[in-house]
Amino acid sequence: MQDQVRDAIRLLMEAIPDANGKKAASELIHQCLSALADFTRLDDTIFEHGLEGLSRSDDPLESALIDASLQEVFSSAFRGTRKVNQLLASGVFAEPEPADSPADSIVPDSIQFDILNAPASEFPLGPAPGSVAPSSKTLRPPLASLSDLDIDQAFERVSVGDSRTDGTAKFSEFRTQASALGFVLGRETVSAEQRIQAAFASTEWDRVLRELDHAREELSEGLFALVTSTFQHFLGDVGSIDRAVLLPGYKTALDQSLLIRAGLASLRKVVASENDWVIQDKEVELDERKESLARLVEELDGFVHGDVFRCMRSADRIELQRFLQKARAADFEEARIACEGLSRYLESLAQINQREVLIEHDQNVLKEIGYLLEAARSVVEMSRSHALSLLRDAIAQARMLEGRSGPLDEQVAEWTEEGEEAWREPGRLEQMIGRLTELAR
Repeated sequence: MQDQVRDAIRLLMEAIPDANGKKAASELIHQCLSALADFTRLDDTIFEHGLEGLSRSDDPLESALIDASLQEVFSSAFRGTRKVNQLLASGVFAEPEPADSPADSIVPDSIQFDILNAPASEFPLGPAPGSVAPSSKTLRPPLASLSDLDIDQAFERVSVGDSRTDGTAKFSEFRTQASALGFVLGRETVSAEQRIQAAFASTEWDRVLRELDHAREELSEGLFALVTSTFQHFLGDVGSIDRAVLLPGYKTALDQSLLIRAGLASLRKVVASENDWVIQDKEVELDERKESLARLVEELDGFVHGDVFRCMRSADRIELQRFLQKARAADFEEARIACEGLSRYLESLAQINQREVLIEHDQNVLKEIGYLLEAARSVVEMSRSHALSLLRDAIAQARMLEGRSGPLDEQVAEWTEEGEEAWREPGRLEQMIGRLTELAR
C-alpha cells in the first residue's frame, strides 16, 4: 500500500476514537478496495475473452466449457462486492429504527444506480435479511439518479458532520448513511446478477460479457462512492484523496467520458485524413496509398496502447483491436476495406455525446461561455483589455468541450496557434466574440 494511502487511513483512524468505529470503517474501506480490484481484473478478462470471439456453440461440450469458464469469472468478479453488501447489512452498520420513525421509511425509487435501466419491480426492494430499510430522513444527501451523476457531484452535499460532535456520534451518523448507500448497492447487485444469469441461460456468451461489463462500470461507481464518502465524512476537506492513489487508473464517469471523447476526435481526424483522402482514392499511386495505410496503422496502434483506449468500454476496445489486426493484413485490398470500416465505426462512436454526464457537463460549460461572451461584448468598447481577458476565459472553457464539435475544435486550435497578439488587431475581438458565439451552441 502506498504511503499516501497509509497516511490517509491513519488520519481517518485518528478521527474515530471509538474502537468499534475504527474497525468498521477500516473493514469497509478494505472490502471496497478489494471489490474494486476484482472489477479491474474483470475488465481485463472481458477484453481477453472478447478478442477470442466467443460465440454461441451447438456443441454441448464446448458450450459447457465456456459456461463453466465464464461462471468462474462472474463468481470471482462479484465476490468482493458481495462481501461489501454483507458487511453493510450486518449489525455493524444496520441500526434499528427508533420506535417513532415514520411509516414511510423506505428508500425512494429515485435513489438507484440504474445499472441496466431495470424497473424497480424486477428486483427486491426490501432490506437485506437482518437489517431494516433506512428512512428517508437518514438519506443525506437526498441523491437522485446516481447513474447520471459523477461521484463528486453525487456526494458534494454529504454532511461531514458538526465538528462539535464527538467521534462516536459522528460514526453513528455515518453508519446510517453507509447503511442507506449499502441498501441501494445491494439491490443493484442483485439486479445485475439476475440479468447476468439470464444471459447465461440464453448461452449467448457475448451478451454475458456485455452484462458483466455494464455491472463492472456501475457498481464500481457505487463502491468508490462509499470509500470517498467515508473519508469526507470524518475528515471533511482534509479527507479529499486522489482516486489514483487509492486505485491507480481509476477515473470518474465524467473524467472517462471527457478523455474518450477528446481522444476519439483526435483519432477520427487522423483516420479521415489518411483514409478518405488517400487510401480510398484509386487515382493515387498505390505506393503512396500503402504509405498512408502504414501511417494510419501506426496511429491506431499507438491509440490502442494509450490511456484513452484503456478507459473505453470493452466492446469498443475489442472492435478497435480487430480493425487494427485487419488493417495490418498483407493484402492491401483487405486492409483498405478494414480502414473504410474503421472510419465508419469511429463516426458511430460520436454518440458518446449522448452520455448523460457529458450532456450535463456540456450544458454547464456552454452556459458559462455564454455569460463570458456576453460580458466581453458589453465592455469591448470601454475596455478592450478586460474584453480580451473575458474572451480568453471563454476559449479556455471551449477547450473543455474538445471532441464535441469539429468546427469548434478547429477554430479554438487556430486561435491558439495564432496567439494573443493576433487577437489584439483592430476589430479582431468583435469578430472572435461573434464567431465563438455561433460555434458554442
